[in-house]
Amino acid sequence: SYWLVGLLLALALGVGLPLWVKKSEAGHEWWDNAQLRLPIIGPIVQKIVLSRFTNTLSMMYRSGVTVLDALRAGEAVAGNRVIARGIHRAAQQISEGRGLSESFQAQALFPPLVIRMLRVGETTGALDEALDNVTFFYNREVLESIENGLRVLEPMLTAILGILLGGILVSVLLPIYDLIGNLPL
Repeated sequence: SYWLVGLLLALALGVGLPLWVKKSEAGHEWWDNAQLRLPIIGPIVQKIVLSRFTNTLSMMYRSGVTVLDALRAGEAVAGNRVIARGIHRAAQQISEGRGLSESFQAQALFPPLVIRMLRVGETTGALDEALDNVTFFYNREVLESIENGLRVLEPMLTAILGILLGGILVSVLLPIYDLIGNLPL
């Protein structure tokens, strides 16, 4: 009877958790936060989100859109509510008169590279170029991380498939050998 409780609990989690994440604001927030904290996937997700954000911010700034409006658009395309909330808080601080890099540094969500490049862009007046550099760097790092992950995953998948195939082969051939061994000669 304990296995039935475990099965029902697993089924409830398997169906309930995705529904909770999809339907509720708290669930979506929890999922976005969990994605950022995962050991291998978290840094990749963060780089993808930041690359998308810096690319949008760069294009809009280059087009003549104000920094605050560009930040609001970047917040909308971030794709992660935790980082979008950090962008929103940074935009509020900028509207209160703080500097761009100072506002992002206060959020403690953004890596030092982003802060440094924002600072360089502020001081040189080439914010769009600095953001383009961040976008390029993160896009390259994401591709390298995925390629490295696939390089590690390929041998593991090959081994798993070999073990499964060997198990199937043994389970098919053993009864045949038993039958042949029991035949009267």
